[in-house]
Amino acid sequence: MGQGMARVLSFLAAIWAARVLGVAAFGVFSLAYVVMILTAQIPQVLDSSFVRFHTAESDIEKPILLNVQFWLKMSWLVLACLVMLAVGSQNRLIGVAIAAGGFWGVYNSVIAFFQAQQQYRHLAFCYALPSLTAFSAMAVVLTGIYPPSPFALITALLINYIVLSCGAVVFLYGRMPKPLWTPHVKEYTQRLLKFGGWLLLASFCFVLFQRGDMLLLSLFCSAEAMGKFAVAVRLSNLMAFAVDPIHPIFLPKAGQALRSAESLASYKRKSFLYGFLTAVVAVVVMFFARPIVSFVFGQAYQQASGAFFWLLCGWVMYGFSCPLHFLFYAEHKSKKVFYMNLLMLMVLGAVGAFVIPLFQEAGAALSVAAGYAAGLGYVLLKMPQRLSSLDEDSL
Repeated sequence: MGQGMARVLSFLAAIWAARVLGVAAFGVFSLAYVVMILTAQIPQVLDSSFVRFHTAESDIEKPILLNVQFWLKMSWLVLACLVMLAVGSQNRLIGVAIAAGGFWGVYNSVIAFFQAQQQYRHLAFCYALPSLTAFSAMAVVLTGIYPPSPFALITALLINYIVLSCGAVVFLYGRMPKPLWTPHVKEYTQRLLKFGGWLLLASFCFVLFQRGDMLLLSLFCSAEAMGKFAVAVRLSNLMAFAVDPIHPIFLPKAGQALRSAESLASYKRKSFLYGFLTAVVAVVVMFFARPIVSFVFGQAYQQASGAFFWLLCGWVMYGFSCPLHFLFYAEHKSKKVFYMNLLMLMVLGAVGAFVIPLFQEAGAALSVAAGYAAGLGYVLLKMPQRLSSLDEDSL
């Protein structure tokens, strides 16, 4: 519920900003926005390890993990601010975006806290809150400052996340053991990072894969191309509503699928069926790509329909590969998850460097689709080897 509301508000804010700013300015804003999200998501990889470690380990003092998380996030925030000072002298917009992402990453600690505590009502609220406040902050700029600029929007978001992160620190401070630093903090930090292992690296690669397309595009193309591509990304991300149910439906079943050949075959059939349904939804949307882009974002962005098409192709391949790759988790083969994500990232970079200069925003979308295709190919290549070698008597 909270994530769904967050996506809707983010989508509405993007429509508003795209129409008010114009194609080129929206492209500049979108690049800064991607930098901000990337800066926030990198420490969120640690949050995922924090939640799994909190749940799996029984021989630890659970409250002290908050201290570990606090010092990791503060270290990341300090690093982000130092990078902001270094980058800001050359590009103020990117510098402010990095700082905003650093503070956003601190706020995400509250989300990890409620996720670890399995307090899902509070979790939904914390997911939705930053999107609601960010939408309000952007609305102030888009309606109150003329002409609105990318720098004004990112600055408003920086102020928004500073306020949210301060609230998060106050909330968590009251729940952390005192003193904040003890020798146990260092010990548990090392255990947390070791526990994350290959999944930590896999998550890091996937975060870079998700945001690397816009960064590559900025190296080769104009702000107008970035604006059109950003619109295509925003629209294609609505497919997440079709793909999100994969995680709660298939992840718990993946472990059970390895109990017998029959359950494994059933899991594979259901995985392909869900992928097929995702493809059907995407194909229907593809037929109306150009009118959808023009109607939602305006005629100025209608050329984004080509990129929108290729991004939908990527979502289809992700719909097939996502439930199947959960079997890697079930067999505790997290190294293969890392290899898959690393392959996707490398294909994105290699294909993007070749096709983006030729096809601009459509080339960036094509490189994303190629990355997802490589991930699907890796899963299909490894599944028969893993599945055929299963010894049912040992399961």
